[in-house]
Amino acid sequence: MNPAYNKADRWYNILFIVIAVAGITLRLYQHFCGRPLWEDEAHLALNFICFGYKDLSIPLDHYQVAPILFLYITETVTRIFGFSEVVLRSFPFFVSLLSYPLFYYVVQYLTKSRLSAIIAFSILTFNTVVIQYSSELKPYTI
Repeated sequence: MNPAYNKADRWYNILFIVIAVAGITLRLYQHFCGRPLWEDEAHLALNFICFGYKDLSIPLDHYQVAPILFLYITETVTRIFGFSEVVLRSFPFFVSLLSYPLFYYVVQYLTKSRLSAIIAFSILTFNTVVIQYSSELKPYTI
């Protein structure tokens, strides 16, 4: 193998790890910083307080809509771990953590370029809107 290629490959790996750790840290901070529910999240959360699984499959109160699987998984998580802002936002948070590094590999596969993948991954990592959506009680991350 070409030593220059190995050195460049090693730098891409290090850069990926540094960016990934920074992104995960930002998302963890956003998730655990103690933000209260905003109005739209609170309206959706009321459906989990008032309804069970059966009632989540009919139109929700407060003009809310969400995919049925999202509703059922969030209902299950709140029944197991309790009802708090952190718990309510945990399913979208974990989905964002799982899909976050997957984005890098999809871009690399589509572009066949590690540099393009690193640039796109950096944009996703430090995008404040994406970081905020990663920890909201809405199905934006799914």
